[in-house]
Amino acid sequence: MTPALAREMLSVFKASRLSVAAFARKYDIPKNRVTYWRHRIVAIEKLAANTQASTKRSNFAPVLATQPLPRTIAVSQPRQTLEATLPSGSRIVVHGSWDASSMQSWLAAIEARA
Repeated sequence: MTPALAREMLSVFKASRLSVAAFARKYDIPKNRVTYWRHRIVAIEKLAANTQASTKRSNFAPVLATQPLPRTIAVSQPRQTLEATLPSGSRIVVHGSWDASSMQSWLAAIEARA
């Protein structure tokens, strides 16, 4: 069902002055379908209203110019390979750039969990 058909169904529902259950029985449709589209149409209308309101507002805020950040020069780290066999028999191989002291604490944490 499209939103246009849902609007038509809801206008018939409002004009009938029946309860949701009675309307659903009369037209042989699930009553949750009436409730769903009643809530869905309200949500669609709110979204449309918010969209129209947001196009009227400016979405841009002024930004103050600041001093540019100093440029840093990237220093390449040597690529290294770390291979370790844990007491559990699991073998770990790590390729890349890393700090040896941080790797030792990382391996200690893994060994503690193994």
